[in-house]
Amino acid sequence: MVKDVWYGQFPCIHNHGWVTTTMAHTGACTSEQLKKSARNANAGKIAHINANVGKIAHINANVGKIAHINAKRNLTISRKFAPEN
Repeated sequence: MVKDVWYGQFPCIHNHGWVTTTMAHTGACTSEQLKKSARNANAGKIAHINANVGKIAHINANVGKIAHINAKRNLTISRKFAPEN
């Protein structure tokens, strides 16, 4: 959801890490709001990166689980066909 706060005729968009040159030139947004906007954009970017890292960790965990199942299955097969002493 985009929250617009109007200063005269130019909106200051809080939820995005960008402002148009018009807004910047007219001083429609204060530097504090611009900084907050940029911080929010960075926080969103970090959250996105973390989500991807988590996704990779999840995939790796599943790969490890499959490897574990295969190892157990191979152990069972090798016992089954081991020569009896």
